[in-house]
Amino acid sequence: RNSRQSELSISNIDALGEAQEQRLDLTFIEQDKVTGEETRWIVDYKLTFSDDVSDLNLHAEQHRAQLSRYAALFEHEGLPIQTAVFYLTHGKLILL
Repeated sequence: RNSRQSELSISNIDALGEAQEQRLDLTFIEQDKVTGEETRWIVDYKLTFSDDVSDLNLHAEQHRAQLSRYAALFEHEGLPIQTAVFYLTHGKLILL
């Protein structure tokens, strides 16, 4: 995708006026082939060595706040935002 950015570093000012640096593993804009609507995707990569794939949903949920912070960085675009965690070891994408 032309819009793909990996290891994107964005600096912003938090609610307390402190500078924060956010580093996104992957973000891109996907255009729906039928409707033409665009969606901003934010994907966080995770390495896990657990053999229990059923725990991945619960583990991914623990990263919802982090992904919400990342999503807030793109609210000005006015696009729908889809966040996800991708488990490299398992090749599994969990939508949040």
